[in-house]
Amino acid sequence: RKMSKKILIIEDDQFLGDVLLHKIEHGGYEAELAVDGKVGLGRIGEYMPDLILLDIMLPSMSGYEILEAKVKDPKIKDIPVIVISNSGQPVEINRALALGVKDYLIKAQFDPEEVMVKVRDQLERRLLEAATRGDLNISETMAVMAMVNCEASKLEGKVQAGSTNISDVLALMTKVDYTLQENDTKMKDKFKNTS
Repeated sequence: RKMSKKILIIEDDQFLGDVLLHKIEHGGYEAELAVDGKVGLGRIGEYMPDLILLDIMLPSMSGYEILEAKVKDPKIKDIPVIVISNSGQPVEINRALALGVKDYLIKAQFDPEEVMVKVRDQLERRLLEAATRGDLNISETMAVMAMVNCEASKLEGKVQAGSTNISDVLALMTKVDYTLQENDTKMKDKFKNTS
């Protein structure tokens, strides 16, 4: 059985938390909900999620405090975070981005489908970054290949519809090629060192 990616939701609105939990599990991921800031921070280190969905206004510890603690902890600092917040103030958004947040969603314009798109996007980016570092195992390499095929067929559809240009296609192909070559080289180096 392939390991599902794990997502930790830190959100004190139980209704919204449950909606997200259901949506994410339905999307084929494993998910857990923490409704309190301190508990949420503790769970990051124990659960070691692949992605965190984080509210800013939380009981016992704010989302900002969680982000500040996370940045200082080498074990969890690289886990990507998407903020889901009531505030769309540029100063708030910039503060979150400065603390390494990957994406920002505003509750007033909340759409669970959009959350899923952003979740998939961040997990795919993380996979591509791992590929570039040569950290992929076989099943992850297969996932990158599948992702690439999916991107390619999306582009093909756009080309047929005439809504893209050839440079987009070339850019994607170059990026993919480079990523897989990088992973390939690094994997070979690993085997050389272990044999």
